[in-house]
Amino acid sequence: MNSVARLILLVLYVSTVFSFGASDAPKTHMTKQEAIAVGMQAIETRFPGATKNWSFDATFDDGVWGVAGILPHRPPGLRGGGMPTAEIRDKDGAVLKVYFAR
Repeated sequence: MNSVARLILLVLYVSTVFSFGASDAPKTHMTKQEAIAVGMQAIETRFPGATKNWSFDATFDDGVWGVAGILPHRPPGLRGGGMPTAEIRDKDGAVLKVYFAR
């Protein structure tokens, strides 16, 4: 095999290896629905009755799911205080914090 063919094979191999490592979306162990279920259970345990008046949504950031109550009829992006909130570590499902947001 000549040196040009070896160089081409090396470039193809390196580009293939790096393409498998690149990903646009973070890989999670829990689904959004699983995170919401764990978060609601943790909130209900810490603050009995707190899950009755809220709908819940989850966001994923830096390996942690944030599960918080949402208010209907609120403009998108506008956040308020007093929402029951739980933080769950994605890799093992451990509840890190449960609190009412300010």
